[in-house]
Amino acid sequence: MLAWDDRDELHNLGIGLRSIAETQQRPESIGALSAAYERGPCSLCREHTVELLAAVQTLPAWLVAECQHDASKQLRELAREYAAAQGKGEKAARST
Repeated sequence: MLAWDDRDELHNLGIGLRSIAETQQRPESIGALSAAYERGPCSLCREHTVELLAAVQTLPAWLVAECQHDASKQLRELAREYAAAQGKGEKAARST
């Protein structure tokens, strides 16, 4: 059973989910990848997760808005670029 407070388990689970999503780039992965983003303990993993969601055009608006304030500069830039490409600025992303 997964212990939500075990950082190593969460990290390994996120890596496994991303590995599957990389080979099976499908919109159906949004739920699992969103959970990996929310629970993942490291910014590099969050960045890779967001990149995968963006690659299949399934990055949820709430996640775009949140990423624009992430501690990772690369993640903030990725979210802003995605929002601009989708025609949504930060304000529009918050309202959806």
